[in-house]
Amino acid sequence: MVAIIKEPVAGIDLGYRPGPIRATASFTGEFLLGDGLPIDEAPLVIQRDRYNEAQVQGFNRKLLPMSIDPKSGRRHAGGYYLLDKSEGAGTLLNYYVKDEYVLDTVPILKRGYFFDPACHIWNVVGAHDFRPLETSQHVVRFQRWRGKGTGMRERLDRLWPALRDRAEEAGLAAAWLLENDRQDETVGLVSARERAPDTDRRKPDFTSIDALSRDTTGAALDVFGELEKSFDRTSWIFSIWFPYRRGGTDNKATLWPNSPPFPGL
Repeated sequence: MVAIIKEPVAGIDLGYRPGPIRATASFTGEFLLGDGLPIDEAPLVIQRDRYNEAQVQGFNRKLLPMSIDPKSGRRHAGGYYLLDKSEGAGTLLNYYVKDEYVLDTVPILKRGYFFDPACHIWNVVGAHDFRPLETSQHVVRFQRWRGKGTGMRERLDRLWPALRDRAEEAGLAAAWLLENDRQDETVGLVSARERAPDTDRRKPDFTSIDALSRDTTGAALDVFGELEKSFDRTSWIFSIWFPYRRGGTDNKATLWPNSPPFPGL
């Protein structure tokens, strides 16, 4: 059985040009990816999921991360979503946490190759593409912080212009500042970067991973003395999804920014 969205997104041009991103909500999820899904089979699974998830109300984009732990060799994946309606983020949370996304009778997190999931729903304080999404976002970093300071959203609203400028000066391709008043981890930062120049496309690009992992844009949050970093992971962007409308003739194709060397469609 496939999960059916009753109200698909309208066939509108969201632009995806550099500038502020029209988004008010975000959903993020990470999980350990087991050996039950070989990497050369992943694109077909990803595309099938996209046909359903990307119909969620207000869907703007999804960056699908893929990383490999250099010590254990274990793979991690997930999804970082932007939406222009908070209802869409709630739908995605229910898909994962309440097992409402079912494909071939199996809820998504009951698939045999997903382990140790972490799911969050966020309000978007600010999000900005500094460079074109379709050509300049190849690696992504997600950082989360714990902290329950008073007036957090208002303080983040005041901080966003300085953090945005800092991200642009650092040469990032995009930055999203996120706030969560419903879970333990209350602040999130998604940042994306273009691949390093002269990258050998035949091999995994660890140079760009390393460069983004050392970026100091998130240090702007040090002014919040009560925040404690709880998560920090830099990944390749395996695929980028755009809204999908059944029967639509204007659907943008899924992007595979690191194919090659990773497989894509």
